[in-house]
Amino acid sequence: MALAFAAVPRLPCAHYVPRRAPRARVAPWRLRAVAEAEAPNPTDAPTLPSADSVDLDGLKRECRRLCDRAVKKVGKATTRLRESREAVEALEADPNPSMEALEACPDVDALAKDLGDEKDRLAALNRLADALAPIKSVNNPKFIDDAYPLAVELGVNDAPPPRPARVKKQKQKPTNAGPRKPYWTFVSADGVDIRVGRTSSDNDEVSCNPECRDSKDWWMHAAGCPGSHVVIRYTGDDGPPTETVTDAALLAAKHSKSTQTGKAKVSMVRCRQVSKPRGAKPGLVQLSGEVRTVTVCVKDEAARLERLAATKS
Repeated sequence: MALAFAAVPRLPCAHYVPRRAPRARVAPWRLRAVAEAEAPNPTDAPTLPSADSVDLDGLKRECRRLCDRAVKKVGKATTRLRESREAVEALEADPNPSMEALEACPDVDALAKDLGDEKDRLAALNRLADALAPIKSVNNPKFIDDAYPLAVELGVNDAPPPRPARVKKQKQKPTNAGPRKPYWTFVSADGVDIRVGRTSSDNDEVSCNPECRDSKDWWMHAAGCPGSHVVIRYTGDDGPPTETVTDAALLAAKHSKSTQTGKAKVSMVRCRQVSKPRGAKPGLVQLSGEVRTVTVCVKDEAARLERLAATKS
């Protein structure tokens, strides 16, 4: 094709000779065309029974099916050829085509041959359909002498090829990560574990179940709005480190419906000061004794949140 001779003089290297691209670098639609051309065709080999044993109605149906399929193939081949010619024209118009573009240039001649082959098969299938149309019996001489040999030549059977059995995809079994915990665990800047309830029911477990917290641990919750219950796993009487308190308060505000742009207030008490009223809804608890308040601003703590997110488990 003319592209190679037109493009080479413009390249920096006069010794470069365009070559056909490796398969891996051919345009995707070109790969599909090659795959279709190379794919085994179940109708390539004659599989018709003897002429007197042919199911005539089945042969006519299969011929019509293959005609419809051939029409679609001609349409696709025409589109591929048109697109390849447009790509070549665009490449020829480029004064400085890249080496990658030249190597990926579609093979117009091969695509034109593919289109010609598809058209020839469609024409032959139409001839077979026309020959079969008036025939009513396999004993008709026109069937024995004309239609049957053509059907054998084209590989048209009297029944469609069997479809491969569908293989059910086996669902991948989830890896056994142990029993589900009612909380996420984060690690503060001081190395202290911070537990954050997942749901309203989980909040009850985090706040009141001795298996999830110690009575001397510290409990936090965004004030005045729904949100996750947060427990700082620290039992010292001196109180958690300042950075840990800030980390936990920020997690409580982040996992709540409090403002995410302004300042948010977070309540803080010892876990022994948290109780569950009888008949209360999930997540609703009662606080007793002195309640401390910690104020944080979520939007100003992006770096802190990113650090905490990296420790989530």
